[in-house]
Amino acid sequence: MATEVVLDACTIITLDGCGALDVILLIEGYDFYLGPIVEGECRPGCGTALDGHIAAKRLTRVPVADVPATLFLDLLQRYRLGDGETECLTVCGGLDYLIATDDMAARRAATELYGAEKLTGSVGLLRIAVTRGLLTPSAAMGYYNRGRRAGAFLPDIGEDYFRP
Repeated sequence: MATEVVLDACTIITLDGCGALDVILLIEGYDFYLGPIVEGECRPGCGTALDGHIAAKRLTRVPVADVPATLFLDLLQRYRLGDGETECLTVCGGLDYLIATDDMAARRAATELYGAEKLTGSVGLLRIAVTRGLLTPSAAMGYYNRGRRAGAFLPDIGEDYFRP
């Protein structure tokens, strides 16, 4: 059974911007999803990449019906996050997916709602890619550094973080 992961816009944009999205979406045993709001937030910069991944079935759209409006509105009011982050929290609540977000406020909300075991982000996905043999620790660190140089809000880590 695959681990289902819903990606928020900052994670998609970070991974696409540093060149790692193609590798991350190949992690065996993981199925990756994005909601309609997140897709809209990503469209201006990474629409072509999204189209290719969706066509290749490496990335799946979450049907709007799977984003319960009442839960979305409740979480939006409760946490005051952006629409995309709130959409991810809603999907995780309705479908029990893992949430991938780099947004600190969304990470706090996800931990409070679902527990730390239901949370990852760009760095965590890079680490999974290393443990699955898709990347070396050095390559993961290279993607991480490119993301940081591009302005991604990623935690301060060293290459040891990526060593299995």
